[in-house]
Amino acid sequence: MVNQREQQQVKARRYRAHARWITDTDIAQSVLTLAAELERQALQPDEEDIRTRAYDLWRQAGEPENRDEEFWLRAEQELRNEAKSSSPYRA
Repeated sequence: MVNQREQQQVKARRYRAHARWITDTDIAQSVLTLAAELERQALQPDEEDIRTRAYDLWRQAGEPENRDEEFWLRAEQELRNEAKSSSPYRA
């Protein structure tokens, strides 16, 4: 079963491939922009990814109390950094 992220990545690849055949440069650029946005969205961590990472970080820190927001934000940042570093289209 294909998840939403994979569907977005497949769609983005198709848009990129189709853009090569479009002769109107403005339309082709719009299609490429749309493809880039789909790829960006596909690389964003979802809530379940963040929750899992935050839980792991919390466990590794010895399960301290009242620091849930700290671990959530740290997990979110780590996942976003991973996504940026693994993106084939990063600048």
